[in-house]
Amino acid sequence: MKIAFFVGLPMASRPAALGSLVALAAQALFAVFLLRGFAAEAVGTFSVISQVAFFWATLALSQSPVSLLAQRSEPPAQAARQAWRASMVRWLCLSPLMLIGLWWSALGSADQALLRTACVWLVLMSGCQLSWQLAQSLVLRTRSDAALAWVRMTPALLGVLVAALAWMVLPQPGAELLLASATLGFAVGALWLLPAWTRNDGLAQVVRDNRSSCADPTADLRPLWLRSLHTFSDVGVVTLVAVSWQAQHGNAAAGHLLLLLRLTGFVPALVHSAWSQVALARSVEGTGAAHRAAALACLLLALIGGAVALADVTGQIGPGWEGLRHLLGPVLAWQTGATLLATLAHRPFQCQRASAWSWSNIALNTLMALLVLWPIGSSQLHLQWLGYGAAAGHLLLWLWLLRLPGTADRSQA
Repeated sequence: MKIAFFVGLPMASRPAALGSLVALAAQALFAVFLLRGFAAEAVGTFSVISQVAFFWATLALSQSPVSLLAQRSEPPAQAARQAWRASMVRWLCLSPLMLIGLWWSALGSADQALLRTACVWLVLMSGCQLSWQLAQSLVLRTRSDAALAWVRMTPALLGVLVAALAWMVLPQPGAELLLASATLGFAVGALWLLPAWTRNDGLAQVVRDNRSSCADPTADLRPLWLRSLHTFSDVGVVTLVAVSWQAQHGNAAAGHLLLLLRLTGFVPALVHSAWSQVALARSVEGTGAAHRAAALACLLLALIGGAVALADVTGQIGPGWEGLRHLLGPVLAWQTGATLLATLAHRPFQCQRASAWSWSNIALNTLMALLVLWPIGSSQLHLQWLGYGAAAGHLLLWLWLLRLPGTADRSQA
């Protein structure tokens, strides 16, 4: 299945897809080591700190990695330096809020020594993760395809390697080892950002022969407050789903939904990183390649759904997880819409519609938040409203992207 996925992908996006798929496989293996080699308390501490670190880094970046890909008015190295400095200023301004959030979590009831250690790891992990995310965009604009694969897979590979060694050698590895492995991976990945400082003349941008057919060149002209609001709405609605579903329908229903979202949600993320970002960085036009990527991703979603349904029917899943097949319809519709939208997410920047793109996503996230908060009967009925409503919103945005100027299929990746 993975071989077929690579055969159908445009040539420019195959290294990115390879790096993303290897990273996902490493994360799956990492989860196995967590379950078999680490205590639940250690995994819980690691999960809390890593989630807060991701939230902190994402808010501080405010879509700077996308802007670095879209904005071509200055050399990539200079743009990367400016994006990193601006992001770090926001990162510092957000630090009190994030540290309070960590204290408010279950770690706030721990002893002061553990809380101080957790704060140190939170700062290190978040800062390295921020730099690594910017490094991926810089590599897309300036380095070879091989570097693009390595910068994406390195953090996950290092994390699973350290976890595997600890599982084999140490009798009871703790949360600090997990935090160290994740931070080390992000730190090594961030090394790809160093050329932004070591070469002041600007790195040579990788550009394909095809050019944008829009009237204006690729750019991101959104103000910072709009990019920040867009980022907050994206991150906030995901957090709201997890928290509100548990409060309204209980732990079991929340576990069922979050498991299915984890299994299927990586597909639109893979399409965005392996295709849309590459198309934006390499000035790829045309809808033919995007449609091929969408078809392959939807096939992957169907295979995942079929595997879950088969495991449910044949009783291959554990106790308490029965009935997942009855939730697949709205979840697959939701993620299929998100996947289609991800295939054309580069078009607003190529056609100077980035502000409209952000407002459309904010409106969609607001609609989804209202659907999450609106108590609609049972959890299954509630999920149908949420899943199919989100799918309809994604499809409307996808149709709008198809109508943007310059999407004629005149070139291939």
